[in-house]
Amino acid sequence: MGMRKEEIIEARWGWFNEKARVCLIPPEVRKRSKPACPPLNSEVIKHLQFLREQLPTQPHPTEYILEPEVVAGSYRYRWDFRKPFTDFMRKQKVKCTAHDMRRTFCTLAVRNGATLEQLSAWVGDTPRVLASHYAHLKTYNPLVEKLLG
Repeated sequence: MGMRKEEIIEARWGWFNEKARVCLIPPEVRKRSKPACPPLNSEVIKHLQFLREQLPTQPHPTEYILEPEVVAGSYRYRWDFRKPFTDFMRKQKVKCTAHDMRRTFCTLAVRNGATLEQLSAWVGDTPRVLASHYAHLKTYNPLVEKLLG
């Protein structure tokens, strides 16, 4: 979805509209105070449904998607998910950061025909910022990639 780490940590159930297949990230959570509206694919929707099934029904469900066992972390966010995330990725035998996932989302979106304006609405960065990072990908050619192996 191209969310930043702090957006993942602060994500609330009310942000996700599964029927419209979008996530509405409010500007107060965003790095640049610009709202974002990334699309939800079927895998994200399935994962949200799985997480919703895990919610406790009593005393009341949490408003946050991710609820830590420890309420306060040592970092500046609601909780520090660096260690659980790193441990999870290590178990999967994948070397990846949360920002790597954001870059991958943007790269794949551009390679699949998303415009920088669309991507800007999805991830909340300006088209100028995105152009400096992803505009070069518009020249991607699957045939050349296939020929080069």
